[in-house]
Amino acid sequence: EQRNVDSSKLFFELGSKGYIGRHGEIIAEKRDAFFAEYPEFISGVGSGKVTDVNKNRRAPVRIRKAVYSELKELWEAITQKYYLFYDADLSGDISGALHVILRKNGIFGNVSLDSRREEIVSDGGQMMLREDTGVSYSLQRPLPYNEFLKRISRQTSIPILIIHEEMRELAAEKGGIPDEYINEYSAVNIVQSFADWRIENTQSRFRYSRSGQPVAETGLTYRDGTPREFIKPGSIGAMSAPGTPSDKYLYDRIVFDSPLEKENIMSDIEEVVVYGKIPRSSISIPTIACENYSPDFMYVVKRTDGTKKLNIVVETKHVENKSVLRGTEIAKIRCAEKFFSQLELDGYTVSFQTQFRNKKVKQIIEDVTAV
Repeated sequence: EQRNVDSSKLFFELGSKGYIGRHGEIIAEKRDAFFAEYPEFISGVGSGKVTDVNKNRRAPVRIRKAVYSELKELWEAITQKYYLFYDADLSGDISGALHVILRKNGIFGNVSLDSRREEIVSDGGQMMLREDTGVSYSLQRPLPYNEFLKRISRQTSIPILIIHEEMRELAAEKGGIPDEYINEYSAVNIVQSFADWRIENTQSRFRYSRSGQPVAETGLTYRDGTPREFIKPGSIGAMSAPGTPSDKYLYDRIVFDSPLEKENIMSDIEEVVVYGKIPRSSISIPTIACENYSPDFMYVVKRTDGTKKLNIVVETKHVENKSVLRGTEIAKIRCAEKFFSQLELDGYTVSFQTQFRNKKVKQIIEDVTAV
């Protein structure tokens, strides 16, 4: 009302800018920018009506330097830059896969969005939900042809010339491709379809190789390798809890993304020397899923006899077991397993473990240290 704009259009506008999710929830990483651009939403509830348990969540989190010194060797090893190389005989398979993908129904088109309005009404005796018709939109986001090719190539690593040749062949078959279909929607569909193909067909047809480039600054360190004073809480979690974590923990506050992560942070395990949440996207392991991958926790632990320190990296999944994970998540975990195997071949041993909701991190550490 204050902006004199239809509510359906406003919902679409907020979604297209990435401020809200499909159910109207505010995206945590965009919260500050959202309120800055739309300050009307700040005053929606009177003061004192809501207690914000995360009111200090956006304050910087201090890195405990003494703890980092114990994690330094492990951190420098797992942040080494590695490249992913596919087997040479995949070239022909990639062209064939792209040939099929471009001819799938629904690959080319425009985005269609539908909105609906639901209203709770009362007839004096009972409450009921009334649904009204909404508005349909067709969103066109055309791209210059060269940018269309570059975008697909950047996200799939398919050479531009191969993409162009397949597009040219398709245009010859169809008598041309409408300019309006050379857009972001079509590019995303091609990239996603190729990612699905790659997950299914390249599970054992790639390898990792360490780059000779020196590691620049990271989420925990400056360019010269010294630890930072603070880290943004958003890089280690979207939620926070009151209290002080164990002295063995890398940070001075409890910031997490799931109840299982919070439980890990609060677990003071005897075998653990030091541990910490890995800042988001800090390791960036390249994967066959068209996405980089970064695990969640790192631990330096000692064996039960106290004679040797071990390094453990843990991926935390707040689900019951591996069977409920999406294909993309399974592929990324398999890539991480192969990455850490290569790291061991290169002279640094790290035990990579996946934690599900039905297993405590203490059990994982006890299993590893008992070997």
